[in-house]
Amino acid sequence: MVLSHFKSDAIHRYTYLVSFLTCIIALPILWLTHCRSAWIAVLAIISYSIYSRFSISFRWGISTLITIALLSCLLYQFKPASADGRILIWKVTAQMIKEKPFTGFGPHGFTANYMHYQGEYLKKEGSIYEKQLADNNHYVYNEPLRWTVEYGVVGLLLYIGILYCIFSYKKREIQSLSAQAIYIAGLTWGLFSYPDQTFPILAVMTIALAEMSNRQRECVIKQLPHKYIFLKAVIFLAIAGQGSLLIKMFQCHRELYQISHRTSNQSPEEIMTNLSLLETAMKNETIFWPYYCHTLYKLQRDSILLDKITYWEQLYPSTHTYILKGDALQRTDKIKEAEAAYWTAHFMVPSLQKARYKLALMYYQQKRISKANRLANEVLTEKVKVYGFETYEMHRELRRIFEDQLK
Repeated sequence: MVLSHFKSDAIHRYTYLVSFLTCIIALPILWLTHCRSAWIAVLAIISYSIYSRFSISFRWGISTLITIALLSCLLYQFKPASADGRILIWKVTAQMIKEKPFTGFGPHGFTANYMHYQGEYLKKEGSIYEKQLADNNHYVYNEPLRWTVEYGVVGLLLYIGILYCIFSYKKREIQSLSAQAIYIAGLTWGLFSYPDQTFPILAVMTIALAEMSNRQRECVIKQLPHKYIFLKAVIFLAIAGQGSLLIKMFQCHRELYQISHRTSNQSPEEIMTNLSLLETAMKNETIFWPYYCHTLYKLQRDSILLDKITYWEQLYPSTHTYILKGDALQRTDKIKEAEAAYWTAHFMVPSLQKARYKLALMYYQQKRISKANRLANEVLTEKVKVYGFETYEMHRELRRIFEDQLK
């Protein structure tokens, strides 16, 4: 697509041939991914290449817009439920932005807060269809919205500034146009997906941005001649420090992996000791707290679990967080708190039945039979979003316990 910016006699013909053969081979693979965001990104590069290479008349411009609209409708029909799920996420995200439009929620603020906002929205005003669509989610599927949620108006302005820098870049060289095309694809993909969570995409986009910056290095050096060596030293120290931190974090992740695979050969005390040693280094790692809390749950260390699960709640809340918390609270006879935790889990993702299953059993044990019967009947008669072995076990248990009441 980059080569289409140039006339055929400006580039060696073998380069043209290899490039277009590569595209032809890659397109079927792209189709098999079923990733609509990637398809839209490719269409964006094609459209931008055509616009940059040729003089487009008004008639052709209107035709292009109509074609894009038709293609958008076809892509929506390809997986409509997925698209509607994104619309639900964006609707809830808009409420988050409305609450903190200027300051935002800070780095990783979306991940830490979205599920609570989704639960409140579905509890108060969500439609039946939206409740069926909702799931445990920690992605915005839209980078401008993510930047605005986490950094407020400043984040949105920074995003717009990056767009301006990319599209105002005028140099027409192979390297420059390649970098520009990569960034346009990444930014387009980021309107419907989550490139911030995909390391290869981030790495390629960083290289592209560095290439575009490098093409303007003479201007940068001219403006800051006396600080150039100092800046190089600062950047080197920053890279060295970041590399040291990455190596340390890699070692912690490796140790966590080894602990998870040595559980059969270790006593519970050894497991807890090893996990405690990692706690300080991995306190901000979302992968650590779910595993740590599940281990505490299996060992029935409920008092420690209730203390540690707050970190899980702050970093990566989900229905699993509050169901686990509800079980621990129930085992420690904190019934009201357990009930609140189960209901929080339910409202976050109403289509999942486990929270109501737990509530039905708890109400039955407390002799609150009418509430238990209502929830059991609801769970057994409603349409199940994903029917698996866990759902089968829950239904079988409810039928066994409430067999007489549900007849």
